[in-house]
Amino acid sequence: MAAPTVTGICALILQDYRVQFPTQADPSNATLKALLAHNAKDKGNPGPDYQFGYGMVKGQATIDFMRSGNFDEDQVSQGGVVIYEAIVTATDTELKVTLAWDDVPGTPNVNPSLVNDLDLVVISPSSVQAFPWRLDAFNPSARATQAQANHVDIIEQVAVEAPEAGTWTIFVHGFNVPQGPQSFSICVSPGILSSGVTISLPDGVPEAIEPGVSTPVTVEILAVGESVVGGTETLHHRYGGGAFQSSPLTALGGGFFEGTLSPTSCAATPEFYFSATGTVSGAVTLPANAPTDVFSSLVGEITVILDDDLETDQGWGVGAGSDTATGGI
Repeated sequence: MAAPTVTGICALILQDYRVQFPTQADPSNATLKALLAHNAKDKGNPGPDYQFGYGMVKGQATIDFMRSGNFDEDQVSQGGVVIYEAIVTATDTELKVTLAWDDVPGTPNVNPSLVNDLDLVVISPSSVQAFPWRLDAFNPSARATQAQANHVDIIEQVAVEAPEAGTWTIFVHGFNVPQGPQSFSICVSPGILSSGVTISLPDGVPEAIEPGVSTPVTVEILAVGESVVGGTETLHHRYGGGAFQSSPLTALGGGFFEGTLSPTSCAATPEFYFSATGTVSGAVTLPANAPTDVFSSLVGEITVILDDDLETDQGWGVGAGSDTATGGI
């Protein structure tokens, strides 16, 4: 049942991807693979293992991460390098980078079968390299190690617990690409930065806005290879349609800003987006296709009636003792 379950989850991911990124082509197979592995719940030995792979697929966590936009598709040739950055704060408990690619067909009955070999190289702010997970095929019960480069798999993952705060540099290196260029997909937590300006909501979109009360929203705006034009950090909002109103974001320091959604009533439909201007990339918005795509929140108070993640038995019961694999409830 694993294949139909994952297939259904991939269909849901594609459906939401087309809503979140309507101007983009569908994600590649490698992107789906990277998204699923990056957000899987680890099972068995820490890291990947021969029994559970990268763990249990988590559909909601994968879609939530996809909506953050902290992934990228690119390509690299023999000896080439694509560079990313990740900003780690003192409150981040883990840095995780997942790289995946669809290798070209290998020669039948040849071992190793890997043709295009990419290397994931992750360097800390103090210039210490973090290596990807690697398994020992000759000792399958042994725990995965993180002591050397991986020249075996078409998915590589670096996971660093309690990472050093600061800017981490991520290299995707075309170590051996005889049939290139090789397309690849990469996911990064807590966040990915390529050259340009990125806008993100570290606390997510407010699930609900309390009626009659101003609602603060924290925004992170970062630039790589350029600068943000001061004073262009803006919140655009409207209630119940009509023209968007603009208000400047308040700087909190460290690339963080705060916008305030004005008090509104339960009858209103708040819609909003954020923008900033880079010295090179120009105007950037979140969502990327704003104002065609915007954020929206419920106005009211949410009461949780039942919360069940189905990980523990809370007393639900189905079926009967007479049920079999082919008959019964």
